[in-house]
Amino acid sequence: MKRVLYKCIGAVLCLSLLAGCSSGSIYSNYRETEQLMVVQTMGFDESPKGFSVSVSTGGEEKITRMAAEAESITLAEQKMQDYSAAEEIFYAHTSYIAIGESAARSGLSHYMDFIGRSTQMRMDTPLFVVTGGNASELVLGSGNEEYDATDVLKSLERNISRRGDLQIFTAGEVAAQLDRNGSALICAVRCVQAKDSLYGSQEELTAVPDGYAVIKDRKMIGRISYHDALAVGIIQNKAGPCRLTVSSDEGNAALQLDDCICRLEPVYENGELRGLSVDVKLRTALLERGDAVNLDAVAATLKKDIGLRLENVLKLSKLTGCDFLQLCSRLQVKQPFSSGEIQGEFQELLPHIYYIINVSAEIDRSFDADREENA
Repeated sequence: MKRVLYKCIGAVLCLSLLAGCSSGSIYSNYRETEQLMVVQTMGFDESPKGFSVSVSTGGEEKITRMAAEAESITLAEQKMQDYSAAEEIFYAHTSYIAIGESAARSGLSHYMDFIGRSTQMRMDTPLFVVTGGNASELVLGSGNEEYDATDVLKSLERNISRRGDLQIFTAGEVAAQLDRNGSALICAVRCVQAKDSLYGSQEELTAVPDGYAVIKDRKMIGRISYHDALAVGIIQNKAGPCRLTVSSDEGNAALQLDDCICRLEPVYENGELRGLSVDVKLRTALLERGDAVNLDAVAATLKKDIGLRLENVLKLSKLTGCDFLQLCSRLQVKQPFSSGEIQGEFQELLPHIYYIINVSAEIDRSFDADREENA
């Protein structure tokens, strides 16, 4: 009898819930899309008041942009909310986060902590440092009503992926690297006028890749130029496919870097790490060349050029004592139980380590071009 009674009560409860669902949502915080200002690009800067926050929507007929300064990021967000025509500013769909160079050099801790603690922000959001300016410049544009920061960064992301010579890291990846060894890289971008592009106008603003911001102890301490940024991917075996132009006295040649292998070998002296051998093998394909350009000269110039890029990046790591290349992790995986185990903190050893750099290059798809010349 009790079992039957319980079943009847359960049926009544189910009918009540269904009736409630038919008249409205079960979520108390439900909002119609039209009531939301959906942020897709967000910028952080420092300001005399403390912090500056700028936001922009994207993918709409009319782009909405806002900015506010306050003693904290939370207060700046609240100030924007107070002046917003939308019922609620919604951050859960933020696709890109930019931080101004000045703010990055002062310290990233506050911004990274805010992103990690916020219930709406996501750690898998791509992170950028805006070099030579503020993030607000990138987010808000230069007065053009049709300017869409989200579109600009989406196009930049596609181009970087297509070019294969740079990497974009998420906020979560940057945080993980900072926790692991106290250093990290963040993709750097620079705002430029699009007037020099094929279809650009004087008023249009765009963003171009500007290498990497080097982060140590949660502060930007330097930058790797866009030209040298390829060396980071080569050392980490993540470069390519990408195109390279090799210039010599005989003319220019265009190559495609199809594959690269970088092997790191520790050099021990008296059981202590003293040096690092960096052996790089490049496999490239010939795309285009001048009539007078010799393939042997192309290969020699390529090896010299890549060697200089590697030297510049490794020298920066050594001078700053900053393992942004994750060399320590590579060595520990390679020889975890070696008798010549790394002694002391690797960061402290970096300034005293010497590098032996060796680059070899193979050019495929040449179709015996040199042989045809000599026939």
